Amino acid sequence: DIKNQMISNALERLLLKLLEEHSESKNQKKTIGNSNYKNIIAVMNENLDKKLSIDEIARLCNLSTSNLKKTFKKYSGMGVIEYFNNLKIAEAIKLLGEDVPVTQISEMLGYSSPSYFTDAFKRHCGSSPTNYRKEYRESEYYYEIIK
Repeated sequence: DIKNQMISNALERLLLKLLEEHSESKNQKKTIGNSNYKNIIAVMNENLDKKLSIDEIARLCNLSTSNLKKTFKKYSGMGVIEYFNNLKIAEAIKLLGEDVPVTQISEMLGYSSPSYFTDAFKRHCGSSPTNYRKEYRESEYYYEIIK
């Protein structure tokens, strides 16, 4: 059901934000790992328009691949690429709400083609971007958000 999926997606975005804020709120105990984690998140957010591998993210963060994976798993509880893909889908959902065309969203988020983006979106959200946008507009959540 698309409404349950939208609620799930909203909760996932909230959890991602809370994870980010949680790591920032632990400033009393600044560790190298915490600093690296913040840097990894920043690098991912700055590169949503690219298709990055773990090796490329590690290079951009000046970390070894194994250190990147270990640090990220410790602070987020999930894998690097899983998180990066979640960030992309969250951005796609935002852009869908702003009436950005699906083909443009695909390009903006570094997907190799609109069909690959659509497949990735379907796997994550349970419906195509076009159907998601349509169902979202027909839901009561749309009217609550635009108020």
